[in-house]
Amino acid sequence: MKAMRLVLLLLAALSCPSQIEAQWVRTSLPAGEWIWCFVANDTDLFAGTEDGVFLTTNSGASWIACNLGLGAATVLALAVSPDGAGGTNLFAATEGAGVFLSTNKGTSWTPINSGLTDFSVGSLAVSGSNLFAGTRGGVFLSTNNGTSWAPVNSGLTDLSISALAMKGTSLFVGTSSDVFRSSDNGSTWTACGLNKEGRRLCIFGTKLYAATFYAGVFVSTDDGESWTRSSGFSSMALVRDFATNGTSIFAAVGASIYRSDDGWNWTALDSKPGKSVVWSLAVIGSNLVAGVGSDGAFLSTNGGSSWTAVSSGLASGLINTLCVSGSNLFAGTELSGVYSSTNRGVTWTAVNSGLTDVNVQALLLSGTKIFAGTKDGGVFVSTNNGTNWAAANSGLTASNVRTFGISPSGENSTNTFAGTSGGGVSLSTDGGSTWTSVNSGLTNLNVPALAVSGTDLFAGTRGSGIFHSTNNGTSWRHVDSGLTNLYVNALAVSGTNLFAATDNGVFLSNNSGTSFTAMNSGLGYLQVAALITKGGYLFAGTPGSVYLLADGSVNWKDGDDSTAMHNVISFAVLGEDLFAGTNSVWRRRVSEMTPVQDFGDGIPQRHVLYQNYPNPFNPTTVISFQSPVANHIRIMVYDLLGREVAVLMDEKKEPGRYEVRFDGKNLASGVYLYRMQAGQYVETRKLLLIR
Repeated sequence: MKAMRLVLLLLAALSCPSQIEAQWVRTSLPAGEWIWCFVANDTDLFAGTEDGVFLTTNSGASWIACNLGLGAATVLALAVSPDGAGGTNLFAATEGAGVFLSTNKGTSWTPINSGLTDFSVGSLAVSGSNLFAGTRGGVFLSTNNGTSWAPVNSGLTDLSISALAMKGTSLFVGTSSDVFRSSDNGSTWTACGLNKEGRRLCIFGTKLYAATFYAGVFVSTDDGESWTRSSGFSSMALVRDFATNGTSIFAAVGASIYRSDDGWNWTALDSKPGKSVVWSLAVIGSNLVAGVGSDGAFLSTNGGSSWTAVSSGLASGLINTLCVSGSNLFAGTELSGVYSSTNRGVTWTAVNSGLTDVNVQALLLSGTKIFAGTKDGGVFVSTNNGTNWAAANSGLTASNVRTFGISPSGENSTNTFAGTSGGGVSLSTDGGSTWTSVNSGLTNLNVPALAVSGTDLFAGTRGSGIFHSTNNGTSWRHVDSGLTNLYVNALAVSGTNLFAATDNGVFLSNNSGTSFTAMNSGLGYLQVAALITKGGYLFAGTPGSVYLLADGSVNWKDGDDSTAMHNVISFAVLGEDLFAGTNSVWRRRVSEMTPVQDFGDGIPQRHVLYQNYPNPFNPTTVISFQSPVANHIRIMVYDLLGREVAVLMDEKKEPGRYEVRFDGKNLASGVYLYRMQAGQYVETRKLLLIR
């Protein structure tokens, strides 16, 4: 009971955020969804993601969110079963919210958790009228479509369930230490003797497959009585999912997919669906579908020989760039072209007519025109707020356009600059109709950043620092004295100050680039991808947070009090709102961040427990915190049952900011809670371990 009371207190703390610390809000732009699972039902394919369930009825050509009653829960497993009346029940297992039921193909959902004492459900299995749920607290059985549940764990010596699979009348579970078998619907269990973590289970013909944690794949032909390591995989291979079409079995290993036709010998497919790790696989009809990191879904119609991205409505990829035109906000994405919002991100509309390259890396407003720089298609121009686009590449020597600039500043600018990868800087004096290379003295032609200050034009390069031109690019000179990192990602101008974001912090020049000074005090992450100025503050986008620096200050402050926004690579300001691009678009009032008090002499003004980074993580992560006074500080980690799994700190600390490292190598995948106690201050946050 004590543990249960503790976990209720921890969860209550998470559900009641401080009234002082406002939060970032994610807008509705389709994010780069991590697809944890699939389930097919006739021609319907459902995807369980970190933001609920999505449905496609056309093999991924388009997706729709179906989350009414489900919210934005992370869905780890899906299952379907007949409802006994000619319809279908769809079940969704979530991380921390239990099991949900939909009887109308995901149109609406109802929680079904009566008797379920562990709401972190990672696997589901259906056998006739029996529905099984695997949790970190064992296996639960429902015989009435989830109306009620009962634990079925007799003989199950490891209750941390990773996977479920049905083979005839036998039910198998993979746990953190072994595979177990039950022949009586879970009433009793017998260990199968694999003696390794069974992360994923799959049935192919008469064979049972068990994917282990970095120990390869094992096969049993006698219902788990004996096991043989499958050939074709490294002994350290980590298989994240299986799928079978009846004649072949597929396995996701890293970014690759392996195939076996006999169940013993595996061959890696020549073609990879994407660049990221493949987390989920499914077969629908004769097609194979893969969920690839934050890149979304990919479809193969030829057994994996080639792949096509099928993420419309599901994923936009990274938000490479943001731009404002009047009251319109535009987002240039990695996978889905340009989106437009007229209501501060509440809703978005794809605006890609005529845009033949949907990897948009840069956007620029110049007068009544919007310029889009793409990865392989050069420059496109729209004169009607993105309704239509036309290529504008005459004279452009490189098709990979990374950034834009206009000179002089203002809507009546006549000079438009394009920074490219491989072609240096190009200038257009006629609204993009023609371009001319302006690279004299520019010794590095990889230019991801441009900035204009009066008659000064600056170009940031990857590897050669910064170049300066006073004649619209006709000639350039190298200016980077004091710039100790020459890999420049972004430039920003505030008055007479020029700021440079690099792979190792932010640098300031107040003399047109003649010399630079590092400005990194308080900057928690030195790899800075984006900069923007607003209201006397400079904002920096980093892998772990948004930071802000007041005019005249030398100390950065953390402006991200949320728990989910990471890898900020783009910014825009619309009115009083700051928008940040990650794998989605986030919005926050600038005034909510700028009142943060300066540390002054380095002593924080309040207690703060920061979100861990990275998150999700495997197996280590860093937790930062600060205290304004000397205090005995205790930082603990709990599982969702309220059991203490680690004490990271239990000692007196002087005022300041500190970091502790948490290693989850001995823990199962899932959500954990970490808590800081410092005198009367108590704060709790969530972290996600993915093994």
